[in-house]
Amino acid sequence: PTTEEGLKALIDNPDPDTYTGYSSSGYIEGKNLPKDPWGRNYLYLNTDDAIELISLGSDGKEGGKDADKDQKLSECH
Repeated sequence: PTTEEGLKALIDNPDPDTYTGYSSSGYIEGKNLPKDPWGRNYLYLNTDDAIELISLGSDGKEGGKDADKDQKLSECH
């Protein structure tokens, strides 16, 4: 999905005219998006180069160190 459509597009088809092959049941079981380990929504970005999924860490703010550090999909190994 685009950044604007967000992860919600994995539950409901954001544009049936564009996504004609979209699964009628969506792509995530249920109607709720998964939360990060601290119970917050993940941030989702889709750029020309890559998709990024971000948890803002235990403090829920950008940046931070240790448990407060942002967790990014692109930094997972």
